[in-house]
Amino acid sequence: MKTRLIIFFGLLIVPFFSAFSQMYGKVDKKVEKIKLVSFDEKPFFVYENLVSIIYLEKDLVIKCIKTRLEDTELCQLRRKNYNTILRDLTKNDSSFYTINRAEVLTEETKDIDKETGFFPLDYYSKLVRFNISKDYVAPYGYKVSMDTLNLVHLTKYFDWMISDLVLKGQAKIFNKKSAKFENEVKYEIVHFDGAHGGEQLQFNDKSLFFIVESYSDVMMEDGECDEEYQNSLK
Repeated sequence: MKTRLIIFFGLLIVPFFSAFSQMYGKVDKKVEKIKLVSFDEKPFFVYENLVSIIYLEKDLVIKCIKTRLEDTELCQLRRKNYNTILRDLTKNDSSFYTINRAEVLTEETKDIDKETGFFPLDYYSKLVRFNISKDYVAPYGYKVSMDTLNLVHLTKYFDWMISDLVLKGQAKIFNKKSAKFENEVKYEIVHFDGAHGGEQLQFNDKSLFFIVESYSDVMMEDGECDEEYQNSLK
């Protein structure tokens, strides 16, 4: 659910990134290295996308959710969703998984570079390489690598449940391209002219494996607090 929001907002924001970077040629970038700490991985929460598999301690994910729930300004829909996820994770000692679909919005594909799946002038297009015009494997768009046997499917999740822990180094991350676990990853923060920018996680070869956040000075409604919008994603 949150992933679809990131993709949707990312596709809207991308043209602004491109316009500003072309007009002014100014990009402020900061890169930090994150050392990953190994841990006893059971019970765990595992997330897979096109290029990576991320393992997180379930207890730490639960702790993150409880911390978010302490925010007295949470909208009711967020609070409801967070409590639903918390209830699912704590009802037994099982490990959980979720798989991210490699997809873009159909109505936006006419403006997308078919070789990368992203707008041709987008800053991130240099970092992501996925040809959406061929080799599609249903239902996720790619061949799933993780073994889901004996794992419980977590149907609802938010990206911060993953990024919050990765940014602290509290994760095991498998690079599907190199077929090995990483000892460290990179956290890149990019600011274009104006208030446009984004935060992302990269492997050491600078290839992107997770978008933490995209932001812009263009005013948008908060979809996570809009029940009608959330129902439209189902």
